[in-house]
Amino acid sequence: MLLNALNVQKFPQYFSVIVLLVLTFFPVTVFAQLAPAEREELNTLLLKARDVNTVLQSRVQCYTDKDSGFQSQSSQLQQQAGELHQQKQHVSAELQRVEAEAEGFRQQLQQARQMLAQSQNRMMQVEAEIYGKQAELDKCKDDLGFLGFLGFLGFLCDFAGELLGLNSQLRQLSAERQAHELTANSLLLHFQAAENRQRQAEQQLQDAQNKLDQAQVQLAVTEDRIKVLKLSLEEIRAVRQQYTTQHKSFSLSFEEFESLDPASDRRSVIRRLRQESTALSEVLIKAQSLLDKNGLPLPDGERICAV
Repeated sequence: MLLNALNVQKFPQYFSVIVLLVLTFFPVTVFAQLAPAEREELNTLLLKARDVNTVLQSRVQCYTDKDSGFQSQSSQLQQQAGELHQQKQHVSAELQRVEAEAEGFRQQLQQARQMLAQSQNRMMQVEAEIYGKQAELDKCKDDLGFLGFLGFLGFLCDFAGELLGLNSQLRQLSAERQAHELTANSLLLHFQAAENRQRQAEQQLQDAQNKLDQAQVQLAVTEDRIKVLKLSLEEIRAVRQQYTTQHKSFSLSFEEFESLDPASDRRSVIRRLRQESTALSEVLIKAQSLLDKNGLPLPDGERICAV
């Protein structure tokens, strides 16, 4: 055995030699420390991360405010579109009513004008008969000569009674024609008034349709804005959540490193710091790519939250 081979009394001397050999070939590891340049680099990363976190939070808040505004605008436009749709239905119903009214007056006016025309035609016929009978009566009297003018033999010309009947009929037809004319004129006024109401209703319906179309276009634009903003908001919120977690973890590790005695062994903290700085740098690049965009472009060309 080695102890038997060595002089027991000289063992302390051999042990000292062994220790010196171990220290020579296997020096004691010095407690791990951060080089000043690396420490400064991590500190710079921490400061930059704080600044980016502030800007990121500001951008998230801007997106959130814009989203709230767009949502409010969308609700107002939806309400406006609903009211305009109801207004359009009301005006459409009113238009149908006045169209039916105008059509009714038009038909009545057409009938009155037909009756007026019939009366006028009958009057023309009676007048023609009167002229004919009057001509025959005058001829008869001419044939009788002087006696015919005296009227003694007027009974021989029996056209006089017919003339009296025709004249009476003509007066009756004239009264009818006048009544039909008055009716036609009154109906014409009602028809013209109904047509005017119809034109007004048509204009109101067109105005309501134009306003509804405009509101629907604005609503579609706003909804497209909301879709784009929602996607970007979800993306930036996800990045911010990941960034906040990494930033907080790195900050705590850095604070822990700073709080430890520099003469103590801080290898585990340093190892964690380096790992977390790498992870934070990756998220920082992702966050910076979002922040570098000069505002969020919307479908209508507007940019929001520009700096």
